[in-house]
Amino acid sequence: MHLSINSATEWWVAFYDPNAVKCVDDIPSGFLAADRSNHCCYERVPYAFAFRTLDEKLDFVLISVHLEPNGGTSHKARRKHELSAIANWIDDNNDVEKDFIILGDVNIEDEDELADATPSGYLSLNDECRTTNTNVNSPKPYDHVMYNTTHATEIDTGYDLTVFDLIEKMEPLWLLTDVNYPGDPYEHNLFKQYYSDHYPVVQPFQGDRRVQP
Repeated sequence: MHLSINSATEWWVAFYDPNAVKCVDDIPSGFLAADRSNHCCYERVPYAFAFRTLDEKLDFVLISVHLEPNGGTSHKARRKHELSAIANWIDDNNDVEKDFIILGDVNIEDEDELADATPSGYLSLNDECRTTNTNVNSPKPYDHVMYNTTHATEIDTGYDLTVFDLIEKMEPLWLLTDVNYPGDPYEHNLFKQYYSDHYPVVQPFQGDRRVQP
């Protein structure tokens, strides 16, 4: 049997500090749709991770996404539809939990698309559309953290979303002597093979201790 692996074959994974939060199953979590083969609303059915701080004072749901890529009109319409479907799922599941955060590779191309595609009542913490992909030849604001401004009050808006320059950060840690560091000069395909084609982003939550998604 031949197994084809490509960008449409992905696993949702969340790394977390067990000394800060724990996974819970008494608030909405799991795949946003049962049919994950070729869904009408999603290119890749998002997954909701439910967490609670150990002191029981803060819980929240992170909805990890990877939306339709590319810059054509139909692709932008598809992304807008996906975000709308996610917002509808949240509306259908917010009776016991209000803190839902949509985050990941939204593939938004620019500020105009962000303004058009963001669901009503939501805000992106990358509303300035800072570059989050590593491709120096085609910088794009692909990654976003979106939340409902009415309900997700634990988002610490006193701190700006931090975008880490992965190319710069990883160079001092390069140990291979027989391969030149692919970030200097930048080689896109090789760099994403070793690391990623996206920069990490960090945003604190409010609480007795800060929790970083």
